[in-house]
Amino acid sequence: MSRLLDKRLLFVTGKGGVGKSTITAALALKAARDGKRTLVCEVRSHERISALLGQPPVGPEIKRLEPNLDAVDIETSAAFREYALMKLKFQAVYKVVFENRLMKYALRAIPSIAEIVTLGKIVYHLGEKQNGRNRWDLILVDAPATGHALTLLRTPQTILDSVPAGAMADEMQHILDVFRDPKESGVVLVTLPEEMPVNETIELDRELARTVPLERSAVVLNGDLPFRFAPLELEAMQARRNDPALRPGIEAAEAYQRRSDLAAKYVEKLRAEVKQPLARVPFRFVRTFDRAVVESISYDLAVVA
Repeated sequence: MSRLLDKRLLFVTGKGGVGKSTITAALALKAARDGKRTLVCEVRSHERISALLGQPPVGPEIKRLEPNLDAVDIETSAAFREYALMKLKFQAVYKVVFENRLMKYALRAIPSIAEIVTLGKIVYHLGEKQNGRNRWDLILVDAPATGHALTLLRTPQTILDSVPAGAMADEMQHILDVFRDPKESGVVLVTLPEEMPVNETIELDRELARTVPLERSAVVLNGDLPFRFAPLELEAMQARRNDPALRPGIEAAEAYQRRSDLAAKYVEKLRAEVKQPLARVPFRFVRTFDRAVVESISYDLAVVA
């Protein structure tokens, strides 16, 4: 398997609330630090990447965040306008065709139009050239949460099965060809060491294997709680548990140990059910979750990136 960041297109997804935007931002920092010209695309979300990196919102136009790192928030109507202008070439024609009330209503009724436009824009940027070479070495997609991500990634095959030969079928086939190349693209699954996120990750891995021709490239266990205390240390704490001065600290240590034991159980379950490389990102006990924290997480990901 090639290194994760040697691919050119990576989707990052997982159950809502597991920290996939944080992991996307950390991967983006590592890629940029490694000298890769990187574009981060946020999809169907409130912008979070720019804030995590201490930058103002970027909006639907590509903006530079720092050297080697740009970002864009893919908003469907703006992406559709950009896509239509690419095809029609002239803004006046676009306005006549698409900016009338009846056409806007008709477009909203087309199934999967948001997914088609979103994937079309991402794959367009993948093929962009600048000074004779790829404009981007890597595109990272902060994809929607599990269910919506599956819908998004299944769209090319669904459309291809539904439309006759023609321009739309050709575009969907091109996206599927990109998906099918494991050197070109993959998906990163993000989870937490908890029952529901782990179960959902296992189910997502199976559904992707069954319905989407994308390599599941890695799993990131975010908020991990590694062992901190040796058995002898735990025994020593237990022996002094009745000391009033030490008791609060000992209870905190025991609570941590219980959660750590639970995390270890879910790591074991993930390793048994999901065969992709696993990166464990320790929980950060910090008052402020800022760019410095994201930067530190980017180093934790070196094991898969």
